[in-house]
Amino acid sequence: MSVHCINFPEFVSRIQGIFKMVLRPKIYDKLKIDSDLESLYQVIPKECLPSEYGGSCSSIQSLLKKWDEVLQTHRDFFLENYKNVSLEHL
Repeated sequence: MSVHCINFPEFVSRIQGIFKMVLRPKIYDKLKIDSDLESLYQVIPKECLPSEYGGSCSSIQSLLKKWDEVLQTHRDFFLENYKNVSLEHL
């Protein structure tokens, strides 16, 4: 898994050099800055991207609405699990 960033200003590539010095190589290799959508399409198929990014999925707004509905459907589960904690003293 990695993080892909797109549409960043040019100076970010210079900042990326600083990240390379500060971050561990394993973590740095997971940070990708794509210069355009075409380089992103080489990693993530268009079928998996929302329409705002040239993909064939629903719009971001629609996907967020569906996700909110899923969270509301499972609301009780999340509230119940929020109470679960580890007993560190044991």
